[in-house]
Amino acid sequence: MEVGAEVVPLGLVFFLTAFLPNLLFTVLGLVAWRRANKETRAAQGLLAVGAAVFWLLTARNPRGCEYAVPLTILSAAMGIPIVWPELRRAKRWVVPTLVVLAILPLSYMGRELFGPRDSRRAELTAGLTEGLAQVPTAAAGLKIFNCDWQIGAFILNLRPDLRFVDTLHPLLLKFSDASKYEALRRLKTGGTGDVFEVVNGVFHAQYTICYRDDVNAAFAADPRFVPVFSDSLSGVRVFAVQGELARKTWSTSYEAQLVPGNENVEDATIVSRFPPAGGRIEGPYSDYLSRFGPATSTDTQCIWTRPGLGEVAQHVGATVVGIGGGPHVRLWLNGRKLFTSDPFFAMPRILQRLVRLPAPLKKTDRLEAAVCRRSANYWGYALSFWTVEQLTAVCAARHQPGNCFGIF
Repeated sequence: MEVGAEVVPLGLVFFLTAFLPNLLFTVLGLVAWRRANKETRAAQGLLAVGAAVFWLLTARNPRGCEYAVPLTILSAAMGIPIVWPELRRAKRWVVPTLVVLAILPLSYMGRELFGPRDSRRAELTAGLTEGLAQVPTAAAGLKIFNCDWQIGAFILNLRPDLRFVDTLHPLLLKFSDASKYEALRRLKTGGTGDVFEVVNGVFHAQYTICYRDDVNAAFAADPRFVPVFSDSLSGVRVFAVQGELARKTWSTSYEAQLVPGNENVEDATIVSRFPPAGGRIEGPYSDYLSRFGPATSTDTQCIWTRPGLGEVAQHVGATVVGIGGGPHVRLWLNGRKLFTSDPFFAMPRILQRLVRLPAPLKKTDRLEAAVCRRSANYWGYALSFWTVEQLTAVCAARHQPGNCFGIF
């Protein structure tokens, strides 16, 4: 589940350092409850037991202290007069205990106030501020995809003219639209091969702003994302989403068939021995794990696939083929092996490698592939077709003139 950092459980040492005085006062309240008379027992018990319950919840979710602390104060304020006679008889340990109760939180506050300054938040604030300033004012009314809910507050404050994904808390998006929440969660956990489909297709955004290195790396690897701003200190990057050219380059229909687990996909005759059995997958990226289910891979490790009927004819003249998905992809051109992913692809991306074709693509050419999963947490395939001129145009749009893909 995608949650905010403030609800991640605290470590034991930090928890005791920050809340030990409160825990001791909670114990005092429980003792006072047992000592209280009939008139005050119910109220004291409600406060003391309530505080104890919320401290247990705080161990699981730090936000519980917002309720535990005031309940502890009320319980202690009501309970101290009840147990005061016993406290007076125990003078020897009461004073040292009070000193310890004072030192513990003060030591924590001292480290926060006088310790080394953490510059990360200031750097992040500066990066987000400058990054949002780079989004043109002409984009007013458009949506910017914020990969983390905390960025929403900055957008609302600095660029109220832009729409964004979410703010305040990540679960609010889940309550509003569970499918969008799941799409965002999968993108942030590396489970999405086509990040463009999430950003532009699901969220209908024209820009992105993010400080997560893995997510920004996925955007940077996709030609449909054009860099607008980058800050090395904070990691904040802004991309413009421009998919018109790239929409025409990807195959959007595939034929696929599971390969029996005992078959050798290195055998060049595999494509003739396993013709498609009517399995068709529409869209630029084939997510086999979602389509066939994780259980499939226990018996079947590979899928045989090729572009759907007529797909190759739409890209006649292409001189470069883009290969995506993985983790293990083997591609044959007219029965001869053109490409093998070695090493395997570590992340699911719609464009992993660009490979030069031996001759411009003809409508009679056959492009067949075997995609194997093994133990990876993703399983997919994508095929795109490019000319040198198209790649040059993409590089120019990225302000990286020349050979930015290292292919020509």
